[in-house]
Amino acid sequence: MAMPNHKKFSTGNHPVEMALPMLHFLSAGFEIDLITPTGAPIAIEIWAMPDKDPRVAGFFHASETAFKNPKSLAEFLNNAMIQDAS
Repeated sequence: MAMPNHKKFSTGNHPVEMALPMLHFLSAGFEIDLITPTGAPIAIEIWAMPDKDPRVAGFFHASETAFKNPKSLAEFLNNAMIQDAS
């Protein structure tokens, strides 16, 4: 987000707020697809990464490639949703 002083402020996702629901879904046997509107990398607020929570840190480490290369919303709509509907 552009600030009045023309500097950029990161509006990334908080790692705990994102990871805990995902970890619960994974523990329940679900798969997770990472998708952004354009397929751009997912921004994570690294400053908020919990140093003392190995599950959250491990999740982000294991998912690093997926966060850097998510699917686009168009890709999801054109491929995954059509396949699931058939």
